[in-house]
This record gives sequence, structure tokens and C-alpha cells, in this order.
Amino acid sequence: MIDLDRAFRIPFRDPAWTSRIGLGAVIQLVPILNFAGLGYQLEVMRRARDGEDATLPTWDNLSALFSRGARMFVVDLIYALPIILVFCGFYAAWFGLMFSFIPLSGGRSGPSSEAILAMTTGMMAASVGFTCVFVLLYLYLLVIMILIPLTRVQMLRTGSVAACLRLGDLLRLFRQRPGEYLGASLMLAGSAYAGSLLSILGPLLLLITPYANVVAGHVYGQLARETPAPIGPVAG
Repeated sequence: MIDLDRAFRIPFRDPAWTSRIGLGAVIQLVPILNFAGLGYQLEVMRRARDGEDATLPTWDNLSALFSRGARMFVVDLIYALPIILVFCGFYAAWFGLMFSFIPLSGGRSGPSSEAILAMTTGMMAASVGFTCVFVLLYLYLLVIMILIPLTRVQMLRTGSVAACLRLGDLLRLFRQRPGEYLGASLMLAGSAYAGSLLSILGPLLLLITPYANVVAGHVYGQLARETPAPIGPVAG
């Protein structure tokens, strides 16, 4: 059973939590270097898994945190590629559709009734197609929400990008604790929604994000604590 109360309170039990959360807030503002935030989350996971969570990790070994975080980013990027490609295709198709209507505009005389009908039919067909695509994207986004806790646990166990991409291993991992992985996924979705609402707070959000990173890491670490059977090669 995931101890959410401990996960939410754990950052504040460290006397130096302000400096460590604050440094995380600064690092997340630096492009590329902010990959270290994912490495930091993995270290929070390790400590939660091993019962060493009395204090937060330090940022002393930034290069190691960056290296682990970069590997985790590659995994996230690969799973996000379908969404990225579909959005690129969406905008390309939309602009292509708009440009295709230019010859039908009729210049100063205005479009003919046939041109208007063609444009209306084209817009309706495009709207239906885009709606279907976005429904599929939404369903895929739900899958990604479930994959994120699984890939975090697998990365902690193996340190391997390839291991995080083996869907069969991830499925077996999910079957061991389905309720808890779904719960972690719901928490992730809720955090993302809350973050979008709290964006009106501006600078304060810079501190909320690294705090949420620690909380999520602790939850994932609890998931990794008791894995009944090995899933793929375990890092030594």
C-alpha cells in the first residue's frame, strides 16, 4: 500500500529542504541541465525504496544526476514521439488545407457557390478527422500516464533505456501491482491538472514543481520497494 501521507510530508522532514528544493527550482530553469531533475527524482526513488528517506538527496553529484536524468528523458521522449508527430502532422495538414482554399476564393469577385460548397465540405471532413485523431491521442495520453510510473521503476532497477522500452517487461511489472500503479498514474494526472490551475501563481510554481517531483519520486520508490519477481536485467 502506498503511503501518500509520508510521500507528501517527507520533503519537509529534512532541515535543509528549503535549499534543496530551491536549488531544484533554479536547475529546472536551465535548458538541458534540467534533465538533472529527473535524475534527482530517481535518487529520491532509490532512497524511498531502500528506506533511506530521512533526508532529501543533495545536488553535489550533478553530473551523475544529469546522466541518469538524460536517460530517463530519452525514454519519455520516445514514448511521446507519436504525440509530437501527430501534432506536427496536424498543423501541416491544417495549413495545407488553408492554402488549398486560396485558388477557390475567386479573387475580388468572391468565391462561387461551388467553391463555397467545396470549402465547407473540406472543413467538415477535416474537423471530423481531427476530432477522431484527438480522441486517439487522448487515449494514448492515458496509456502514457500509466507508463510513467512503470518506466521510472524499471529505470531505477536497470538503469537501461532499452529495458524501459520492453513493453512485455513493463506489462509484467504492472500485473504485479496493478491497483497501486493505477493509483500512482491518477496521482500524476491530478498533479498535472493542479499544476495547470496553479500556473496563475507565477513564480511560486517554480517551488511547487520540484516539490511535486520529490513527492512523485517517493511514491514511485514505494512501488519499487517490493517487486515480487525480477523484471528484465537488474542493474548491479
